[in-house]
Amino acid sequence: MGLLNFLRDATSDFVVSPVKGEIRPLSNCSDSVFAQGMMGEGAVFLPSEGKIFSPVTGSIEVVFKTLHAIGIKSDADREIMVHVGIDTVELDGAPFVAHVDVGDKVTAGDLILEVDLSALEMSGKSSETVVTVSDLGDKHLEIISAGMVDVGDKVMRIR
Repeated sequence: MGLLNFLRDATSDFVVSPVKGEIRPLSNCSDSVFAQGMMGEGAVFLPSEGKIFSPVTGSIEVVFKTLHAIGIKSDADREIMVHVGIDTVELDGAPFVAHVDVGDKVTAGDLILEVDLSALEMSGKSSETVVTVSDLGDKHLEIISAGMVDVGDKVMRIR
């Protein structure tokens, strides 16, 4: 890594992929609330497997009762939301298993949630998984990956 890359990375926060699958711009999300950035900036993922991992190191702030979304406060003091599926709140938690509770500390790449993707498909729900950052202030979120990604790949940079 060159000196310029080191200096750039030292002043950046990174978000890693929470899934194995495909990353797309948030504007491609089928839910207009996310697509228009009303919940923050971020990206949408099309998972190929039902395991969802933490995209940042931090603390679990909220686990929705319906288990479809988890809020994380990153160690860089960012509010991150991982929202699995579109309109999956209507399923009342049925296809989800949470592996974290409020107050738990997580490291980027830790398993936080599992979802039965076939159950989502059978219920007519999209598996689109959205990761947003809602408190950027004067910072900018940059998508730094495209196409297929693996869990833990750096996919977004905040600077």
